[in-house]
Amino acid sequence: MDRKNDFLKILKKNSELMFILDEVSVLNLPNYYLAAGSVFQTVWNYSDGNNLMTGIHDIDIVYFDKEISADSSAKNDKKLEKVLSEKFPINLIFIMKHTCIFGIMEIKYRIKTQKMRLSVGLLRFML
Repeated sequence: MDRKNDFLKILKKNSELMFILDEVSVLNLPNYYLAAGSVFQTVWNYSDGNNLMTGIHDIDIVYFDKEISADSSAKNDKKLEKVLSEKFPINLIFIMKHTCIFGIMEIKYRIKTQKMRLSVGLLRFML
């Protein structure tokens, strides 16, 4: 059994999702991918015999473009979301995320975690 090919065949059966991906490719985003929610839901729907778009309310596209700074990524994400929303006037929400934001979130999380560890360590020392 070739799970990868079986998986891809299931995804390709979701013609609406494939059409959306075709339109995303027109945006010429470097290094983009469809995030897991709609992928997972398509496979789940296929397994249950449902319409393949059942339960898919948003389309998450993650990308990285070295030409876009972390400061301007949110504005660019909103612009891309608007472009896709206008192309697909259906009840789908498009969520675009430049991966630089994940790096920023990770750094903030690490700093917060380190501060918490320091606080716990000081508290232990004081007790």
